[in-house]
Amino acid sequence: MDGRLSRSYRNSANAPEVVDLQIDPFINNADAQKSPFSSPIPYQYNQSTASKLTYGIPRILVYVFVVFMCLLLGGVIGGSIGRALFHKSNRSTMLAVTATNSTLGPSKTTSSILPTVTVNAAGCSANNGSTYVSSAYPGSNFVILCDTDIQATTNIGPGQFTYTLEACLDECARNNDNATRMYPCIGAIWVLSSPIIPTNNMQCFLKALSGTQVSAKGQILAGGLLL
Repeated sequence: MDGRLSRSYRNSANAPEVVDLQIDPFINNADAQKSPFSSPIPYQYNQSTASKLTYGIPRILVYVFVVFMCLLLGGVIGGSIGRALFHKSNRSTMLAVTATNSTLGPSKTTSSILPTVTVNAAGCSANNGSTYVSSAYPGSNFVILCDTDIQATTNIGPGQFTYTLEACLDECARNNDNATRMYPCIGAIWVLSSPIIPTNNMQCFLKALSGTQVSAKGQILAGGLLL
């Protein structure tokens, strides 16, 4: 017995690799007390944190990005469809207008610039060259002359005041209808304005025998020759 104890003691004394472990009475984990070089506690995986991530990115950012891309893609597709429908509608309208124009025949170009036509109390010069038919004396027709004087062989009496050219020409027709007339009336002149003889304004002069058309010489005249 003593021999075994002495060998055990010798073996213990001669074994420097044997380390006398000191056990902490306050640590209950027996495995932790086995060696001072024990492995560290491994990382604990947090399932709740991982569920909020997608490829390491917060899931709310992923949702926002997906919604934004869907809206952008929808706008692009909607705009493309709208432009296509707009162009199609315009093309249909143009084709309809072209078809309508083709049925109407070739277009005619008209000028928007019209010549200036002066119309005074006698209706000149719009009625120049037209025919006046006397309603008071049927069969008496006159060709109207604007800005033209009639140089006659003689005048039938003095000037007569009238309000219109038609009334002046009717006076010429009445003279021819009068059985006691001295000369037949071949025409009449109505003076609207005469700077040469202002007293002739609004006067009607009946012409007899023969007459020649001459310039009004700055006067505003209207008249007629019997046809």
